[in-house]
Amino acid sequence: MAADAYTISMKTDKEWQQFVDRAIERAVGFYDGKTKHDISLVIEATDYISQELARKPDREEFDELKADVATLKHAFKATNQDLRQLTDRVGSIETKLQYA
Repeated sequence: MAADAYTISMKTDKEWQQFVDRAIERAVGFYDGKTKHDISLVIEATDYISQELARKPDREEFDELKADVATLKHAFKATNQDLRQLTDRVGSIETKLQYA
């Protein structure tokens, strides 16, 4: 450590300025590269989110699907009711045929 302190004390103002300039260049280069990398990650994430949102139905499509589901539910209920009535009628006819 003593040698380092001695070496440091021997530097001229010009050498100190060059040392500081190199340190600044390294720091700026590091943070510049890191910032570019971080920005590329943000852009990649934004593109992914944009693609996923494009696949999602918008409100109008959702409302149409909701109306279609309601129509299908109504149709199933009506069909089930008709099927129950038909089953009752067939059962009644079978019963009458057994006793006829």
